Amino acid sequence: MSDTCIELKQVDFAYDKNIQILKQVTMQIEFGESVGLIGANGVGKSTLLKLLVGLNENYTGDIQVRGIPVVGQNLVEIRKKLGYVFQDSENQLFMSTVLEDVAFGPRNYGLPESEVKKRVED
Repeated sequence: MSDTCIELKQVDFAYDKNIQILKQVTMQIEFGESVGLIGANGVGKSTLLKLLVGLNENYTGDIQVRGIPVVGQNLVEIRKKLGYVFQDSENQLFMSTVLEDVAFGPRNYGLPESEVKKRVED
């Protein structure tokens, strides 16, 4: 298996055809690397992260997570490997406990409670 965790090749994305947010983004992140995304508001940092978990799918180019293309039919598998926490608290789920907040995802995928408990406690 390759040491590549996340790979983007010539990725373009626009919310509106006239306003391109990402243009020809190419990068590779290896396992164990720490990467920081910095820039002004509106330059595409959150958009890039949303693309990685398939929250926005209308991109061109190639995005892979652990060798798996980020496309509709692979999103369940991708989301087992990556998660996304919204930066805007109004879009974030808040349960009464951290455990319940973390358990929401596995429950939402229909996993049995024994598996949810295992994943939350690990």
